[in-house]
Amino acid sequence: QRELYARLELHNRSLEQQVAERTAELERLNLALQHQVEENRRLAETDSLTGAASRYRLEQAVRLEYERARRFKEPFAVIAMDVDDFKLINDNHGHHAGDQTLINIVALVRSHIREIDLIARWGGDEFMVVLPNTGRLDGRLVADKLRELLVQSRVCQHFDITMSFGLAEYQPDEPMSQLMVRVDRALYQAKLTGKN
Repeated sequence: QRELYARLELHNRSLEQQVAERTAELERLNLALQHQVEENRRLAETDSLTGAASRYRLEQAVRLEYERARRFKEPFAVIAMDVDDFKLINDNHGHHAGDQTLINIVALVRSHIREIDLIARWGGDEFMVVLPNTGRLDGRLVADKLRELLVQSRVCQHFDITMSFGLAEYQPDEPMSQLMVRVDRALYQAKLTGKN
């Protein structure tokens, strides 16, 4: 009887040790999975080339500001920016020069907007800046400042570049999609009327 009890005790300890080892392994795997999820979210929200927010993150930010503006009756504005004649950079100096120009644009813009503002890559050589608590007039000042900085800076090592800008302020009771249409139209109008 004593021998049976000793064997059961040993078997119990062995099972407890296996449970402890498997629990530790599960905790390690859960932690690794959590890190992977966080990394995937960061990748989904960040443009891999420029480090600007991704289009996905931009849409989230606009939706958040739209809801905040509706709820608290606060203004917010969106600036659309597009490099004028960007194709010339790629065609004449290669895609590396074009990529570096986009990286430099984001760095320059990021260093001259507030922490609460968001610069995002909309696609290709087009960017958007979300300006919380900012009306049309202040948004225009920001766009003008950025336009001037880009003219004065050497964001492209091969030649001077300019950018065209569109600006739209949130209008109460306007669908969010209409705000994005208006800012895109404003940018298109800037391109049609001479760029820069």
